[in-house]
Formats: sequence, structure tokens, C-alpha cells
Amino acid sequence: MIYVGIGGSELGPRALFQSLSFYTRPDRRVHFIGNVDPDDIASVLKKVNLQRSLVVVISKSGTTLETGTNEEFLRDAFQKNGLNPNEHFVSVTMPKSPMDDRSRYLESFYLEDYVGGRYSATSMVGGVLISFGCGYDVYKELLEGAHEMDLVARSEDMNKNLPL
Repeated sequence: MIYVGIGGSELGPRALFQSLSFYTRPDRRVHFIGNVDPDDIASVLKKVNLQRSLVVVISKSGTTLETGTNEEFLRDAFQKNGLNPNEHFVSVTMPKSPMDDRSRYLESFYLEDYVGGRYSATSMVGGVLISFGCGYDVYKELLEGAHEMDLVARSEDMNKNLPL
């Protein structure tokens, strides 16, 4: 998997994925592209077999300039290798954004409007990544733990409110 995002949509999920590295499935590899430095993309392209690669592009609005630039660079790399990028790309975006387009993506996974990039690790932004890399059961367990911590965070007793 090649995971393309920027800012909170890349950094948070990357940190979460790294923290769960013990659970990474041995047959799965994840590569991150989080800036527009061409050397970053070139380094990833040297490590992957594009025929067997899935590209996940994350942009809530579907118009993030840096993410779009990286996506187009990758689409060009697929085409130069005789591959149809539309058969290798999925999006994580909001419904009806420019990236919610079945003619360009195999699938679109949706974010809700209230989910900000830096808080998106447990949304589909992290969900697609963790489910692919570690398995859906790990993602489900992560969500259950996050829910339990949300409940703990509601406690007004400082001695029982771990997040506080």
C-alpha cells in the first residue's frame, strides 16, 4: 500500500500504524508519502511493485494541493509502467468531494465533516490503513479501546480521568 496524505491526515495515522507495528501482517507493506519532495516519492517507487500496489489517497475536501500533486505524480508512474491507475487507487474523502469519483477510484471511503485531519486516525483515514496493514480485527479492537477511553474522559473526577 502507498498511503498519500499530508499534515494530520498522514502524521497521525502513520504514528498509529507504527505503534501497532507488532500486529502488521507479514504479507503487507505500507509506504507513506506525506510531502511534495520528489525524492520522497522516488524512494517509495523504488521499493514497490506497482502491479501489486494499492494507493490510498486522503483528502477531506478532495482539493488539497500537495496531496493532489503527489497523486498525479503516482498516477503518471502507473501509466508509464503500462498500468491503469484507476484500478489501483482508492480515496478517503467526504461524500461528493472531487475525489468521490468511481471513474478514478476503485472505492471511496468517507469522512464526516466534523472529523479534522489531526483527529482522523480512528476514522476511515486510519481505518483503511490499519485494516489493510494489521487486519480488521486489530482496527475493531482499536476502536473499542478508543470508545472506552472516550467514556473515561467524561469523568469529572480527576483521579479517574486518565486523558485529563
